[in-house]
Amino acid sequence: MHIKRSRFAEKKSQNPFEWKHFQDYLQARKLSVLFLYIISFAVYGIWASHDVVSFDAEGLYSVQNAGKWYYQWFQLNRWALVYLKRVLSATFINPYLSIALLLILFPLSAVLWSFLFWKWNGEQDHTGDLLVFGIIYLLCPIFAFQFSYRNQMDVISIMMVIMPLAMSLVTDWIQHGGCFSFFCALFLLVLLFGSYQAFMIVTAQSCAIYLYLISSQEKKGDSEQYRITFLKMLFLVFLSYLYPVFLRKTPMGL
Repeated sequence: MHIKRSRFAEKKSQNPFEWKHFQDYLQARKLSVLFLYIISFAVYGIWASHDVVSFDAEGLYSVQNAGKWYYQWFQLNRWALVYLKRVLSATFINPYLSIALLLILFPLSAVLWSFLFWKWNGEQDHTGDLLVFGIIYLLCPIFAFQFSYRNQMDVISIMMVIMPLAMSLVTDWIQHGGCFSFFCALFLLVLLFGSYQAFMIVTAQSCAIYLYLISSQEKKGDSEQYRITFLKMLFLVFLSYLYPVFLRKTPMGL
């Protein structure tokens, strides 16, 4: 695969998601972005015309029955999804909102991850990088299974966008420090860990990818800095995991 140095590489920023930088990335790959949205619609567009009652969702089509179902989410430590449902005013299933959020946010999460990997890899342009990664990501069978839970489609779509944003803040704090990045990363990771247990695995995997990509660019004598990076990342992720343990969670009325 052809590799060339990005024309944006000279624009150094302390914010991995500087929006102007992200816009430049999108502009250089606009056809790939469009194609990814077309793929998403081709795969998941059936939900736009079929209000199918999927499993674990029967009681969520009425306000009267939704409360007992969401109480189970608290028991499963998915409290963040319940609060997000309240923010969206979607405590019972809104099929139009859920499919709209899925078709907009799911492919966006693929683009954000690809951009983040590009940043971590020293802003090197690989031909077809977004397209190849995005197709594999969007067609992964585990996502098809996840989104068959119609009751979670809207909130999980939002969390899948929050995940790369949280990791951008984690790496920004590691590289440049600052209370803003630290506390924002902590807040977002706590939300993610309180929404779905699988995000803990995704966090560990993304941390491993980051460490691998920076190690491939490591210069002689940088081993100490690499060790510090690992320990800071471990500290923040572990703190995010422990923090909800000390919170007393009481289910809100639904």
